[in-house]
Amino acid sequence: MSPFLRTLSILALIILSSIDAYYIIPPNETLFASTPTLHERAEIAAAPIGKCVPVGSVFPSDVTLRILPLGASIVFGYASTDKNGFRAALRSQLVANGASVNFVGELQSGTMIDNDVSGFIGARLDQVFTPLEHALPWLPNIILINVGSNDAGQSYDIVNYHVRLAALLDRIIKTLPKTVILLSNILPNRTPETEANVKIINAQFAAVIQERIDKGALIHFVDMHSLMSPSDIGDGTHPSDAGYIKMGGIWYSAIQQAFAKCWITPPGFVASINDTVPGAISNTICENVLGNAVGPVTVQQGSGNDDSVYVHQGEGLGIAQIDIPSDGLGYDPARVYWADINGALGVALSDGSGANGFGGPGGFLNYAIPMPSCSGVTWFKDIDGDGRDDYICVAPDGKLSAWRNTPGPNPRQPTVRSTQGSTVIIADIDGDGKDDYLTVSSDGSIRASRNGGVGIPTYWQDLGVVFNEGGGRDWRGFQLTDINGDGRDDVVWTSDKGEVTTWTNLRGHSVNSLVPVWRAAGVTHFGDPLLTQYPKPLSKLIFGNVKGHKEWVTYPNYQGVGNDYTVAYQIGPSGAYKLRVTLWFNSGTGGGTRQAGDGVRYCDMRGKGSDDYIWMAKDGTLTVFGNYNNPPNWLQYGVVYTPGSLMAGHTRKDVHLADLNGDGKCDFLIVDKASGSVRMIRNDYSAATDKFAWTDMGIVFDGGGCKNHYGVGLFDMGVRFADITGNGFPDYLCIDPDGRTDAWINTNIVFRAMGQAKASAGADRANIRWADVNGDGKADYIWIDEFLGTYQYWTNAGPGNPADNLGSHIHWDARGVSGGGGNLRGECLDFSDGLCLLEFVPGEWASTADDGSATPSFVGINE
Repeated sequence: MSPFLRTLSILALIILSSIDAYYIIPPNETLFASTPTLHERAEIAAAPIGKCVPVGSVFPSDVTLRILPLGASIVFGYASTDKNGFRAALRSQLVANGASVNFVGELQSGTMIDNDVSGFIGARLDQVFTPLEHALPWLPNIILINVGSNDAGQSYDIVNYHVRLAALLDRIIKTLPKTVILLSNILPNRTPETEANVKIINAQFAAVIQERIDKGALIHFVDMHSLMSPSDIGDGTHPSDAGYIKMGGIWYSAIQQAFAKCWITPPGFVASINDTVPGAISNTICENVLGNAVGPVTVQQGSGNDDSVYVHQGEGLGIAQIDIPSDGLGYDPARVYWADINGALGVALSDGSGANGFGGPGGFLNYAIPMPSCSGVTWFKDIDGDGRDDYICVAPDGKLSAWRNTPGPNPRQPTVRSTQGSTVIIADIDGDGKDDYLTVSSDGSIRASRNGGVGIPTYWQDLGVVFNEGGGRDWRGFQLTDINGDGRDDVVWTSDKGEVTTWTNLRGHSVNSLVPVWRAAGVTHFGDPLLTQYPKPLSKLIFGNVKGHKEWVTYPNYQGVGNDYTVAYQIGPSGAYKLRVTLWFNSGTGGGTRQAGDGVRYCDMRGKGSDDYIWMAKDGTLTVFGNYNNPPNWLQYGVVYTPGSLMAGHTRKDVHLADLNGDGKCDFLIVDKASGSVRMIRNDYSAATDKFAWTDMGIVFDGGGCKNHYGVGLFDMGVRFADITGNGFPDYLCIDPDGRTDAWINTNIVFRAMGQAKASAGADRANIRWADVNGDGKADYIWIDEFLGTYQYWTNAGPGNPADNLGSHIHWDARGVSGGGGNLRGECLDFSDGLCLLEFVPGEWASTADDGSATPSFVGINE
């Protein structure tokens, strides 16, 4: 017998052997001690429509009970030791009597199997209407309702409770007329003022229910107030553990009576719900099916800070003189470029001294690159995202010929291979490391086609007009260059005097699109007098990474450093060409590089079973908002951890949150970009004190030789953590740019090499996510179409034979396109692991103050 089956068997024995401990109302005891007339008329009003099962008889196994528990904290199980509340007692009794049971709900609470519930802590009656709308598509055949304790506790419009109750019941009856409603009044409350309100509310139930019973509604009243005593209430409002068990027995007897009235019919078919799992134990599995998503639902209002508007600060580094070795070639400034030819962090033709010939020793090397002449416009841009600028020729008709720059036997002498394209690539508009095709119209508007695929371009996506803020400026002055070092090319407009007006490129929030948001920075560079002294074509303003500081985004300031401002101008008569270049070094004051949404993370920081919302600052500082299942409201913990100097040499992209030791609380992990090693700062949160504490565990894994590090952009992560075996510990995943993945299996911080866990599916790494989308405890493989906002996934079916799985040690089942689209922006999607929740984090949140309020809102979609 497998360990899984052993677990189920033991669980079944415990349930059956402890059934006597539950409170079960005898068949002859009425649930309507205070309203006997209502009970009698209820039996007459509704005609039998389902199987008739006398009280005390075995339930039919072919009628699944798809039960929606709807309400507030009591339904959630708040204050019960195991957080199961009444549901575990109820479920055990139903299963023991032959029923097939499946609880459904938006939330999960408790240690029990099948722990779905729609109980929202702190909710009043008017606040469960929205959760009800989310649950109606699941077609439950029984709805348990207990809500109103918060109305009573808040003295919220007590006298009109019946109006709200009537509206709730009518919505259910109209939508699901065959669904049985088990409606409870409010439990006793040990606070006198609240109990007085409880009695006023409870007095309103009879008339509301009777009116609907008379019309044939399947409503069964459950008089919890009479059947539960004050001694069953633990903290004054919520039942004690024993009280919850008693409450489960009361619900069980109510279902017995509903069966006796022949009311209960099988639930309707819903493709996204699986009511049956092995061992006669049912569970809600959130297997995604296209079109069955519920939402979007706003779950938070936004938090965090950005780095405001770009402010340029230049530092003059002097003049370099370049002697042209062959005057006959007719060099002039129009054909001078800065380009990263050898893939290093420096500049093409640099001698490697660091001075680059500006204001100090050193000069420029010269070597011939075997490329054909270009009759059109030449570009040096990275077409395939490998960090080496390729040679691109744009013909007069706009067609492209490109020569890929790949490493050759001489590290300074690249090997060049020819590819053919059909469009022009001039700048990286979406920050994926591959340059895209953009055209500037005479009105200053810019249109783009995105370079898609992995490696060389395999498809192009027309983004339409991506920039239209030129304000009538001469279109010939527009350029695109990464001015702030965030990997996304910005729009700059240069005047004849060299003044530069800048718009920084930020991730946008328009749906089904990758069009950026542009943040105007005004005039950022005030020009160079040489551009007046040497007018075109004798001079040229060129932006380039001349100083060699692509990676200069470090602790503690983390200022993005973009391309430098240079002016190349020609001196000497024809036949004696010389070029001089002035350099204004971009010293990295920065701005316009980070957005509030960049710091959003989700992880269970307190071991509560639900992901908390974390905002991670640029230096790794964590601000935690505790999840108490009442979105968009969160508990305010404030700053709980500041890593300080541990972040030296690291950026926010090096930091991961994952429960590495399996204690239920996410730890702070720093992955070294060079070695792949993992430093663990253990999360020692105490539930007893509700305080966070942290312990630096040092290097806990050496990286296993993983050489995949993060690429350009926010999401291109070469290392991720996800539990692909289902053992409760997140594994170390080393991901190639095309998505092929090697894994090291984690068992309580001991890592074992698996080898290949997932073959490439042709998906670009930046759009790959790992999350448990079907609730089986194992992380699945998800690819997001950032253009359409849809996603497809491969479910993790457990160990597989590499010979049968393209070399992978895990078998994967392709599910195709399963959700998203509509009103979602692909590059903003993520998944909250374990909750089957698709998250949408807007790219452009407003600048925020320290209190964290911002718009637009974050939304979640329960798939």
